[in-house]
Amino acid sequence: MAKKKEKVQPEQAGKRPRLKIKDYVDAVIASRGNISLAGQMLGVSRTQVHKMALKHKAIADAVTEGREVLVDLAEAAIVKLIAPKEGQPNPQSVIFTLRTQGKKRGWVERTEITGAEGGPLEISPEDLDRKLARLADTLRSSEDSESAD
Repeated sequence: MAKKKEKVQPEQAGKRPRLKIKDYVDAVIASRGNISLAGQMLGVSRTQVHKMALKHKAIADAVTEGREVLVDLAEAAIVKLIAPKEGQPNPQSVIFTLRTQGKKRGWVERTEITGAEGGPLEISPEDLDRKLARLADTLRSSEDSESAD
């Protein structure tokens, strides 16, 4: 009679037990949404964590939530630097906050040009041709005045 082969369990074969979705979720939350760190915690590659997040909404949601928690912590740290209980506020933190959160009050480093109510700029081909012709005329006249000097 032929001997039946015994099934080798993953632990016996030197492999880790199969990870559950909850394991991925827990690692991603503990790592604050850092995929590479979650992979290290689980003993898998970051690519594997990313693939699992694409396949399972619970893992993808945990990545989003973990990153939101990280941003919340960073914001709380900036608030402490802006309004310390003792001493002067950190000037770099104040400037950073105004540049990123104070745009509606004029604290911007760049000007964003948009159409009506923040929509795209709209210009007809005819208007564009007219404006380009005027620009070309202006450039020609400035070149003519420079060559006359």
